[in-house]
Amino acid sequence: MIKPLAAKELRTRFAEVIEEVQKGTHFILIYRSKPVGELRPLAKMGPGKKKVDPFSFWLNPPKELLFSSKKSAVQLIREDRGKS
Repeated sequence: MIKPLAAKELRTRFAEVIEEVQKGTHFILIYRSKPVGELRPLAKMGPGKKKVDPFSFWLNPPKELLFSSKKSAVQLIREDRGKS
């Protein structure tokens, strides 16, 4: 099941949301009325699947999770806030 989830709601109901994720619920995170990300359970271990060490995952994240830009972080924030 996929559900929308406001950032404010995530802050106030974090423990409940984590329980739902562990049960298999997939959330689309909404911030300032825009979808910004996903919160979903990791793939379950099964036959033929490799065990994933959570620490090595965060030390070497998949390329699709990495962000790169020619602009500085400050410039990106200013643009997002409309203060170019």
